[in-house]
Amino acid sequence: MEQLGFSDVYRQYHRLVLKVAKNILQDYILAQDVCQEVFVTLYEKYEYIDEDYLKFWLLANTKRKAIDYCKKPYQKYEVVNGDVDFGKRKKEPDENGIVMRIIRREFTNEILETLKDYNFVWYTIIVKVVIEKEDAKKMAWELGISIENLRIKLHRARTWIRKFYQDEYRAL
Repeated sequence: MEQLGFSDVYRQYHRLVLKVAKNILQDYILAQDVCQEVFVTLYEKYEYIDEDYLKFWLLANTKRKAIDYCKKPYQKYEVVNGDVDFGKRKKEPDENGIVMRIIRREFTNEILETLKDYNFVWYTIIVKVVIEKEDAKKMAWELGISIENLRIKLHRARTWIRKFYQDEYRAL
């Protein structure tokens, strides 16, 4: 099987890499810097990376570089002269906040994976209606059920999640 060209990989994955970096950093400009660094590293190591693991490599490296980016001392914002007003200054990335967001995201992924194994229909409804904000009527139509039935299933899924994960969530 012929390996994709680097430009094809960039076109296919640059938005995903940018989105992951922005979710961690909460800053589009910094996310672009991280995205650029990830693809520079990929370019340097491209011939050694198996195409089957390319997406996972990109995601893992994006996450690591975004977290490292927050920790680097040159990312601190300084004001040279207190009399000068530059408008809004960028806030420093809050390392504890970023770590907590990552922990919550991993906890959410754990809940979703367990729910997926327990009841795939509930999982689909939670992902589409709650997370992706898809229209409930459209989702009900796709599943071939009434909107009332979809709401009942959504309620049962949320009740199940609360029953098994509420204490762990509060501990975070």
